[in-house]
Amino acid sequence: MDPTYAYSKATTQVLGEMARNLADSYVLPFDVESFASAIEDFAKGVEKHSGSLMRSHGMDRGLEFLRLAVEKFRLAADQFQRRVESVDRNNPLTVRQLNDQMMQLGKAFIDPLGLPGRPFTRSVPPLTC
Repeated sequence: MDPTYAYSKATTQVLGEMARNLADSYVLPFDVESFASAIEDFAKGVEKHSGSLMRSHGMDRGLEFLRLAVEKFRLAADQFQRRVESVDRNNPLTVRQLNDQMMQLGKAFIDPLGLPGRPFTRSVPPLTC
């Protein structure tokens, strides 16, 4: 497939550069708003593909709760992004708190048991969509 290891070398260089960039970042380059967009897209997909079935089984409130949760997450993500942009980079404690919160957000979408039938896939939707 790659007898000269050109693709392997290129992949390793890209991943190494990404790891270096992450390690050298004072504030983690983590796009919280992309999480919100992914969640919005996932919720729209649920509504599109399963909304009528859910409504026919009296689960209208479940869809409404989902919509409200997505709206709240979007608002929180927007507020968080404003905090990221205005963080006092001279205060290591506030930067550390912000970075810790970003890492915890990523962990919130991990299921340690994996997905049903796919135990090695631990990232739950919307990240796997």
